[in-house]
Amino acid sequence: MTLYQFPELFLLKGEDYVINSQITIHHPTLDEISKYDEEQYWSFVQSLCAVPIDYQVQLYDMGIDYSKISEMDFFALMAQNITIDQSRILFGDKINFSEMTLVVQRDTQEPALINYKTGLIIDKVIYTLMTEFVRKIHGLRKNQEHAKNEITRIAMIEEARRFQELQARKYEKEGFKSLLAPYVSAVTNSAESSYDIFSIWKLPIYTLIDSVKRINKIRTSGYMLQGAYNGWVDGSKFNKKDLNWLGELD
Repeated sequence: MTLYQFPELFLLKGEDYVINSQITIHHPTLDEISKYDEEQYWSFVQSLCAVPIDYQVQLYDMGIDYSKISEMDFFALMAQNITIDQSRILFGDKINFSEMTLVVQRDTQEPALINYKTGLIIDKVIYTLMTEFVRKIHGLRKNQEHAKNEITRIAMIEEARRFQELQARKYEKEGFKSLLAPYVSAVTNSAESSYDIFSIWKLPIYTLIDSVKRINKIRTSGYMLQGAYNGWVDGSKFNKKDLNWLGELD
């Protein structure tokens, strides 16, 4: 497989991703996530994949401009709080992020994390491979938003602060809402799916998310074709891509 790209069949099969002799990322099943504790699981995944703008409020309160800190420097900050108990579900016992130290490599002058006990090194390339794979299997996208000027940056921070406060109040009132429960319900109750409430737990997380997207695409294309054939809508205005239920998923 090429750098930063992962073949569809590899992802659907749910195989672990071997980066090198020291780093293998496990592709967890729905059952493994449910036993781990879903709330803690998403907290870890989001921390691992976060980029500076995702924590712009916290960084601002620390006196750090999120647009001036590199992703590796930011990852080093986040890694200090990732315990091996949190990371074990994806990385096993070989990596303890909290024991890693940020250094500058002599040959490239690029930042990297190193564990002096084990000799493990996470440089920019390995960090990118790790985060891109984890984002991919969870259907996450890297936050590419940025501010064009200082006024916009401050406005974005204040908007993000208000949003976080709203989310905090909502969490305090309602608690954690499962992100995967609706997926389980959709797949097990869909006529287009062969999975039931007993077999679905074996699905890798990527395959589960893919199943929901595919079911939605099948139904959408079916409704569009039915509407066109019955004269309810003008089929000539449809995008042919949307009519192909075997097409690529967003």
